[in-house]
This record gives sequence, structure tokens and C-alpha cells, in this order.
Amino acid sequence: SVITTSSAGVQTIASAGTISVGTDPSSPSYTIAAGGTTGVVAGVAKFRPSNEAVNLTKVGLTLTNMTTTGAQDVLTAYLYQGSTLVGTATFTGNATTATSTLTQVVNLPKDVDTLLTIKVDLADISASAPGVEGDLVKVDVADFEGSGASSGQTVRGGATGGLTAVAGLRLLNTFPTIAQVP
Repeated sequence: SVITTSSAGVQTIASAGTISVGTDPSSPSYTIAAGGTTGVVAGVAKFRPSNEAVNLTKVGLTLTNMTTTGAQDVLTAYLYQGSTLVGTATFTGNATTATSTLTQVVNLPKDVDTLLTIKVDLADISASAPGVEGDLVKVDVADFEGSGASSGQTVRGGATGGLTAVAGLRLLNTFPTIAQVP
């Protein structure tokens, strides 16, 4: 028998996945942090794929609001999905960008928000240490790469000024803390 267009059905081929990235409302507000502190939460990024699930393999970070001399304020950045460390990135020398090839693929389900927490180790501040007193440290997601779970196509995105807009933290050598005593 002959198949005609009236009896042949329509087949639609979906495009590869896309991802929108932004700052999650759970990202910390502006804060003060002491030089030499490790594991400071710098921001929370929200990844939301459309068209298909995406397997995230790389995340690029940028130090927004930084000069090259202030780039040494962040020693290492860590990416966490929940309590699981999924990647690290090191800002080398005066570089204000760094890429993390994730140590484990992060599956981003279609049409679901997935959060990645950015934590940082801050440089100490002294005559012999690279941290700069008073710098405003903002670590934002600059770009990403992954592959479509169904299509297998590479999915990339990015923006020069970053895809997120974290509030940042002010780097100080020391600062007082106040506690209420009962």
C-alpha cells in the first residue's frame, strides 16, 4: 500500500535542551568575611533546563566587580549540589575567571530547578598574603557546558558579565562579632 501525507502522521523533532541560569533567592545577602576563612558560601546558582534534561559537565566562574589585583582574594571555589562536592575551580594568578570540569556529572531534570552552591576559600590578609582588605568579592556563574540527555547535543551558555548576580562579601582582615548573652 502507498502511504500518503493524509495518512502518514506528523513527526516533530525537538531542538536540543537549553538552560536558564540565575541567582536563587536562597543565595546569601551581602555579608562580611574574614581573610583566611574557608568554605564561605558566596552564592547559590539556579539551573533550569528546557526541552530536555541536561547532563552538566563544566561550570565557568567569574569574579565580578574585581580588579586583577583583587583576583587573588579567592584561592579556590567549590561547587556543591546539596552537600555533595561536584567540582572545584582555582583562580590562578590575576585571572578573574576559572572553569570547573565537574568531578561528577550533575543531572539537570527538564523543567526543574537544580541548585549549585558556590563556596570559596578566601586568601589571608597581611603583608605577605595576597588578600586585599576591603575588596568586595562576587563569584558568579559565567558559563556552562553539558549534553542533552536525549539528543546528546552539546548545550552551552554564558554571558560576559556573568549569568548570576550574587550580592557578594566584603573581605576584611578581622571584624567584631556580637553575641547576645542570656
